[in-house]
Amino acid sequence: MKRMVTLCAVHRAIKTKIKGSTSEIADQVGISRSSFYKYVEEISDYGGEVSYSRTSRSFYYKEPFKIKLEIMSDGMSKIFGGNNVSSSKNGRKDFIFDSSLENNLLQ
Repeated sequence: MKRMVTLCAVHRAIKTKIKGSTSEIADQVGISRSSFYKYVEEISDYGGEVSYSRTSRSFYYKEPFKIKLEIMSDGMSKIFGGNNVSSSKNGRKDFIFDSSLENNLLQ
């Protein structure tokens, strides 16, 4: 569960374009620089195109990207990523990110 909460925190840092070096942003999320890059890679695996702007000193999504986290009654969980709810690209399912769930997980 902690991994998913951290993934949501990394997603939020990218989505809100938190400013700083990779190390500074990772510190704000509460993980190491190398772990931050691993989560960015995982987000890329879900279809999120992430870049870093040296000018604004922030990570950002090249295109709108959303994450959905599902926690089932049996304790299993799934994470889905995509651009929108109604279509799929390259065989990936696209789901909307439940921001109320993210806020609950990150508090």
